Amino acid sequence: VAGLPFEIEDGNGVIVATGKLGEMALPQTGGLCWSEQELAAPAEEGQYTWVARCPAPDMELPHQVIPTRFTFRAAEPPDHTVTVEVFDERTKAPMKNAGVFLNLRSPRTDESGVAKVEVTKGRHELHVAAHEYADFQTSIDVDGDVTVRVEMQPVLDAGGWG
Repeated sequence: VAGLPFEIEDGNGVIVATGKLGEMALPQTGGLCWSEQELAAPAEEGQYTWVARCPAPDMELPHQVIPTRFTFRAAEPPDHTVTVEVFDERTKAPMKNAGVFLNLRSPRTDESGVAKVEVTKGRHELHVAAHEYADFQTSIDVDGDVTVRVEMQPVLDAGGWG
């Protein structure tokens, strides 16, 4: 409903924002109105669940108003860049499209086998996965920009079949 007021409350039930739904409905929704709201992130890192709700509307036609929970993760802004270079262990060729998992981010390597991830200072778990290769995992300590070279082992080699 256009113009309907809403509020957002944090996990402690404190209202952290209020607003009104916009006047224009999203295209092809049959009347779903929306609004953008800027929120201040919690001071501490972690996962949070907040609630968006519309107070009971005073309208001619009754509408069902259901609170909506949403979950997000708050993290410190990144300080450094980790560059991950992924190669085939046997051929030494760069590996395109390998999955790099670091700090809840998961880019894929580009044509040259490189993925860049921004992270905070500290210890991080790095995981690299690619089709037909054994997964790679290690811990890295980051106190500045760093480059990590990963040589992936084909699955046949990893399983002792080749």
